[in-house]
Formats: sequence, structure tokens, C-alpha cells
Amino acid sequence: MDDEEYQRWEHQQDLDRIAGFRLLDDDFMSVVFQDELMHDFHCKEPDEMYHPELAARARYFKKTEEGVKTMCKAMEDMRKETAKRAETQAYAKTALAMLHDNMPIKKIAQYTKLSINYIRKLAQMHNLPVTE
Repeated sequence: MDDEEYQRWEHQQDLDRIAGFRLLDDDFMSVVFQDELMHDFHCKEPDEMYHPELAARARYFKKTEEGVKTMCKAMEDMRKETAKRAETQAYAKTALAMLHDNMPIKKIAQYTKLSINYIRKLAQMHNLPVTE
């Protein structure tokens, strides 16, 4: 085993230890481990978890002020990103309808708040002509 192979092996051992993996072979994970992991994912209390590494992280996010703040920020960021994505999808749907009606690209950009480049790519993806 050369140095590179050893480093990969050592890295995998670290990942396995951290995640609690008990692999039977390269492609098959222990059914027991899967059951334990699903149990841990559904636990409301970290002290009821089987895997100490996962319990420690859950405890941090649920029981410490810093962890709760971190989780709240992550959830708020996800909410904002989801809202932004939904808004962009709605504007893209409107832009497609306007492209179908051969509206000028500058008007589409004005009404949808989408960039002209985005609208051009959208038109290209749907094989629609762009009216200047």
C-alpha cells in the first residue's frame, strides 16, 4: 500500500468512525446500523440515541444557546432561499408565457425582475425565439 492509498484508507477509517459505520463489505451496510441510524434520526432527545457522535451534535444544536442560534439561522437562511427560488420559478413561468406571446425581452425583464441573460437562457432551453 503506497502513501496515497494509505491516506485514503485512513481517511475512510476516520469517516467510518465518525459516522459510526460498520460496513460488512464495500457495497452492503449492516441492517442493524441502518435501523439504529433511523432510530437516532427520529429521536427527540439526544440521550436516547445509539451513536454518541450523532447524539453530541444533536445535543449541541438542541441544548446549547450557540447551537440553537446556529440552527435558527440555518433554518431562516433555508426559508429565505426557498422563498427566493419559488419567486424565481414563478417569474420564469411568467417569462415563458411572455416569450410564447413574442413580447420584447426588455419588457419581460422589466415585469419579471429576471435578467436579460436569464431570459435568453430560458428561451434557448425551450427553443423559443427572443424578440428584441
